[in-house]
Amino acid sequence: MTMLKSMLLAALLAVSPIAEQDQRTWAIAVAKHQALDRSVVYRYVQKFEPGFDKRAFPTRIDILWDYDSSFGMPSDDERDRMDVAENTFVPGVERDGSAALVYVETAEGRRQWSSYVRSEDEFMRRLNDALSSSEALPIHVESMSDPDWALHAEFLDGLKPQEQEESSK
Repeated sequence: MTMLKSMLLAALLAVSPIAEQDQRTWAIAVAKHQALDRSVVYRYVQKFEPGFDKRAFPTRIDILWDYDSSFGMPSDDERDRMDVAENTFVPGVERDGSAALVYVETAEGRRQWSSYVRSEDEFMRRLNDALSSSEALPIHVESMSDPDWALHAEFLDGLKPQEQEESSK
């Protein structure tokens, strides 16, 4: 995550709110990968609904979808497949407030959906249920304990100086 933070600090191009869903405000940030001069696109929750308690979601789960690309971003067809998958699994895993998707990163041959969850076992059961009627997808899942949301905080901290710089222009 340290490389991510320095990449964002060095070359953030845009931060803009995109929508409010369930009283969550989502935003998009586009950065440039310094070494490769390619875009990295982040869609993330900028503001949670009132009363949202991060402490209730101690585990972070990342769903990773690797794809082939000579320019870093997925093809239109691959992106469409990813969007369909997301629209299929997110409602299932977030049902009853059991998980919260907090950001999606797309760059360099990978899309990553990062959620914080109440229970890893419940999340996996719901993910499998949601995707059971879908074709096999090129995804794998990683989980880690992050009760303080430290990884998410580091990501957001990487945005703050750029947001301030953008607003002062």
